[in-house]
Amino acid sequence: MSKSSNSVPLEQLTESEIVFLQRYPTLDKFYKAFGPDSWRYALEHVDKAVNTVVPSLNRLNLIYNTKDADVALFVKHFLGYYLMVERSGKELGKDVCTNVAAIFLGRNGAECTPVKLLCYFANYPEFKDTFREFDPEDIIIQYNKKFKDWWGSQVAKYGYTTEKTQTDDKQPCGLAALKLHVREWIEQGEDPRQHLLYKAFHTITDEMITEAEREIALGVF
Repeated sequence: MSKSSNSVPLEQLTESEIVFLQRYPTLDKFYKAFGPDSWRYALEHVDKAVNTVVPSLNRLNLIYNTKDADVALFVKHFLGYYLMVERSGKELGKDVCTNVAAIFLGRNGAECTPVKLLCYFANYPEFKDTFREFDPEDIIIQYNKKFKDWWGSQVAKYGYTTEKTQTDDKQPCGLAALKLHVREWIEQGEDPRQHLLYKAFHTITDEMITEAEREIALGVF
């Protein structure tokens, strides 16, 4: 039986989860990519976020063969927002963090993904419906009350569909479509610049490939 680097039998993971684990092989890399440090990136790249395939929060413990990876990610965002808005200097109790995380994940863990959670906290000030600067109950409520509708509107606007991306094959492809191919080639250990037929057919230059590589390297999505 084949196993991942985290000793999880690969047979227990989906193909997309295996690819995800290959890209983020450690929890440190995972938390860095999907934690509060990426709020600004999420605000600026929602078009990429809605097209990013990642596992749900309740699959993280299996993928990384650990406990509470989902709780830890939520708490990082929760504490990050608290530290951003709370000016009293009071510390937030660990029990408060874990209790709120348990409630949120109990309600949303099967549907919410690291990307959705990232985008939710990045945009939470737009959803907030309370006079209090920091309201744990409101953070739990607004995910279902406002965020899901907002996310659906972004998917409708930016979501990758066959209808939106079908073009004349002789026309240049967009950067988003090119990135999908470049990422796949890189993950397979291939040099994107050697795909001469693809470049010629879609009028792709080395400069366009370099730009796609730059965005892939800099971005979470």
